[in-house]
Amino acid sequence: MPRKIIEFIYTLTPMIIKAENGYWKNCMSQEEFEQRFIINLTKKINNFKGDINDKDEINIEKFYSTIEFLNKTPVPMKYKNIKLLGDKVRLAVLDDEKSQEMAYLSLGVGLGEMNSRGAGFVNYRWL
Repeated sequence: MPRKIIEFIYTLTPMIIKAENGYWKNCMSQEEFEQRFIINLTKKINNFKGDINDKDEINIEKFYSTIEFLNKTPVPMKYKNIKLLGDKVRLAVLDDEKSQEMAYLSLGVGLGEMNSRGAGFVNYRWL
């Protein structure tokens, strides 16, 4: 894929963030939600690059300027005879090199949890 500046990334399948009490909006704030998926993505990137030295210290940096929820109600996804609820989101990616790298890698690994089950699949739009 040619390297161009990514303006937006958006999920094609719901981004799942598992919480103890079910759907995340019932038990955590939007800030906590954003922290969870940024930490999750950072761990995936560190694992991919082999930077696993500082597992306890994860530098949480936003790689986007805005987050927009594209659904009005939670989007269900079937998993083992239950429905997990997630959200479709669009992120406006920052122009700096690290943010662009995180956006590129999210195209391959997805956003949120349960990516191996097809959740959090991401597409992009160039600048």
